[in-house]
Amino acid sequence: MVTSKKGKAFYFIMFLLPALSLYTMFFIFPLFQGIKYSFTDWNGIVPEIPFNFEKNEFENILVQLNNPKKAVYLKKFYQFEEANSLYRLTSWVQEGEGEPRKLTDKERKEIKKILKSVDVSSINYIGLANFKEMCNDQRFIPRLEKRYLYNEFDELPTVIGKRAFNKKLLDNISEQSERDFLLWNYQFIASNSTYVLKEELTEEDTTKLKSVLKEKMYEKVLIPGVIGFTLFFTFFNVLLSNFLALTLALILDTNMKYKNLLRSMFFLPNVISLIIVAYLWSYMFRLIFPLITGISVWLGSPKLAPYAVVMVAVWQGCGYLMVIYLAGL
Repeated sequence: MVTSKKGKAFYFIMFLLPALSLYTMFFIFPLFQGIKYSFTDWNGIVPEIPFNFEKNEFENILVQLNNPKKAVYLKKFYQFEEANSLYRLTSWVQEGEGEPRKLTDKERKEIKKILKSVDVSSINYIGLANFKEMCNDQRFIPRLEKRYLYNEFDELPTVIGKRAFNKKLLDNISEQSERDFLLWNYQFIASNSTYVLKEELTEEDTTKLKSVLKEKMYEKVLIPGVIGFTLFFTFFNVLLSNFLALTLALILDTNMKYKNLLRSMFFLPNVISLIIVAYLWSYMFRLIFPLITGISVWLGSPKLAPYAVVMVAVWQGCGYLMVIYLAGL
C-alpha cells in the first residue's frame, strides 16, 4: 500500500502525540511552573488561598470589593467563628438540604481570583530576590572555613608533631611575644620531630597557654557547598557509572554461563522502587557497613556522606547503562 507524504506525516504525528502529550504534562509544564514560582515568595507550603482572616481584615476585603455578588460568594466559603473572631475557609459546602460536598478546584480558583483583585495573595512576585539570597548564602558556594582543634576544657596536648605544630598553630600567631611564649613552653625534640610540653607549668602559664591554643590552633578546611557537592556528585557518578557499566557489558557479552540471569540481576536496581532502595541502603549504612569498616556513622558524617550518595547512585544507575552498552556491542 502506497501512502502519500501527508499520510506519512499524519501517522508520524499520531505516533508521537501520546508520548509528547505525557511528556508535556509531566515534564514541560511542571518545569515552566517551577520557573514561574522561583520568582515569587511562595515556599510550597503556604496555601495559595488563605485559610483564615481576622474579622476586621475580612470585612475590609468585602468593602474593597465593591461588588455585592463577589462579597456573597466569599462569605459562602468563609464562615465566621465567634470563639476565635475569625473567618475560616471551609472545605465542605452545604447547599440546601442536600449532602455536603467538597470545595471544588473551580471554586478555589474563583476565590483566588476575587482575593487577588484586592491584592490579597499568599504568592507575591519578588523578582530575582530568591536567586540573590541563594548566591549570598555561604552554604551555596565553596569556601574555606576554620576548624578549631583545641577545646579550653581539655587537657593541654603533651606532644604535637612538628608539621602540625608549625602549620596549624605557629603559623597562625602573628605576635612575636605569643610565639616566644609558645616556643618556651613547647620544646622541640629533633630526634622524633615533635614538640613536647614542659613538665612543670604554673597555673598562670597553663591558663594563658590554653587561651592561645583555643584561639590559634586551627586548620582551614575547604567546605564544598552546594555547587561543590553538585560538581563532585556529577563527575564521579557519571565516571563510575559508565566505567562499571562498560566493564559489566564487556564481561556479559561473552558465552559465559548464566549471562542472561546476571544481566537481569545487574539491571534489577534500576527498576526497584526508590522507597525500597532507600530502606535497603539505610539498613546497609546503619548495620552492615559499620561491622565491615568499623565506621559507625556514614550518612551523618560530612566527609563520608557524599561518597555514600555516589555509591547508591552508581549502584542504581549502572545497570541501565550496561543495557545500552550491550545493545551497541
